[in-house]
Amino acid sequence: MRKSIFFSWIFKCRSLTDWSFLKWWILVPVLCLPHAFGQYAIDGYRVNALDYLLKPISYVDFLQAANKALQWFELVQKPEEIDSIFVKSDYKLVQVDLKKIMYIEGLKDYIKIYTEDAPKPILSLMSMKAMEELLPSSRFIRVHRSFIVQKDKIRVIDRGRIVFDKTYIPISDSYKNRSSKLSSTRRS
Repeated sequence: MRKSIFFSWIFKCRSLTDWSFLKWWILVPVLCLPHAFGQYAIDGYRVNALDYLLKPISYVDFLQAANKALQWFELVQKPEEIDSIFVKSDYKLVQVDLKKIMYIEGLKDYIKIYTEDAPKPILSLMSMKAMEELLPSSRFIRVHRSFIVQKDKIRVIDRGRIVFDKTYIPISDSYKNRSSKLSSTRRS
């Protein structure tokens, strides 16, 4: 996704006193209006401008407006947390609730999704990389080239392995930094 901040330069123009054209300018996510006359500041906010800069514009004022626009953009563009995903299994699309996933095991071109309430895992033709990109990184962590676990489901880590009942999931050396950050954030 491209991040764009638009600074619309409106030059001194006697005929430009009606900014109604900006009300229909829906494609512009952020609009900072610089102008030589302060009397147009109110009109700028009527068209939902994020900021109004009075000319001559100092570097500090410009930087503040740019940071304000960036903060607005990041706030608005936060991705929605998904609650479930659909995976193909046995010629069907199966909906899997993310909160019920304990861990995912990779088997070459297939994955096994282990959930809390299912006696057997869901087998799906999908790569681990594709599954990792599909899952929200705020909730899931890859701990091994063959395993992704849900952070909230981890209760025991024993000698470099995550324990789920009688299943031991290894934490590989290449993923130890990620998992050590997880354990340090959960202690605090």
